[in-house]
Amino acid sequence: MTSKRVILGFIGNILGLFVFWSSRRTWQVSSAYVYLATSCSITNLLCVIRYVSLLHSRFRNILYELVGQIWWACKVYEFAFSFRVISAWITLFWMFERLMCVSKKLRACFNKCNSYQLKFIIPILLILTILSCVIGPPVYMFEPQILDYIIYHVVRISRRLHQTNARQPRKEQWRTKLWMNIVLVLHSLLFLSSLLAHIVGHFIPIEAHEAWWVLLAILFNCSLNFYVYCLSGKAFRNEIYLFIQRFKRRFFHRQHIHQHQRQQCRRSWNLS
Repeated sequence: MTSKRVILGFIGNILGLFVFWSSRRTWQVSSAYVYLATSCSITNLLCVIRYVSLLHSRFRNILYELVGQIWWACKVYEFAFSFRVISAWITLFWMFERLMCVSKKLRACFNKCNSYQLKFIIPILLILTILSCVIGPPVYMFEPQILDYIIYHVVRISRRLHQTNARQPRKEQWRTKLWMNIVLVLHSLLFLSSLLAHIVGHFIPIEAHEAWWVLLAILFNCSLNFYVYCLSGKAFRNEIYLFIQRFKRRFFHRQHIHQHQRQQCRRSWNLS
């Protein structure tokens, strides 16, 4: 069962990475959306690699030996845990970027300052903060309870803005943006389910088999995000279909060129 989730996680995150980056439609909608979605796929792929190694007993023993003996291995191990924290922050800014596209009042508020630069400056500062915490002598990590409060606060603000906004968006515009909102809600639910399972270990002592289920829940969260995107709307599935068709055309074109070169080599060999 775990191997199937690992395969699905690798295929889904890698395919999602290529689809988000190569899709013209997503670039036309929002370039920040493409950068955030691509970063989320990369961090989820790194999380899959980390938690697969922790679930596998042989790799887990090798990791524990390296962490206990080599100082830089301990730093890398702690930094690998930050991938989930980085993924949570990326999801948070992703939600905020989608909220700015939907809400006219919030967009007007941020038009006074350069919001385009803020979308990149703030995440870079957060990543540098996490890196400094890991590389520095005392290793400090973020408290996971803070993320729950941030997500709750963002959802509460979005509800207030939605209630106070008298102008309702048109049905056509709402349909184009609905699938993105559904994706973010399902993505947050998957993350919170794995996060709550991880927080329980801070208050209640858990045994080895219970810790294994917590790691499995985190791996489940990182592996299924791409398939949540697929279920959320037809537009994303069309982008996957177009990407596969482009890949097939290039693959068959290269095969045709390779066969043509082989035939030319054989003809020249026979003539000689």
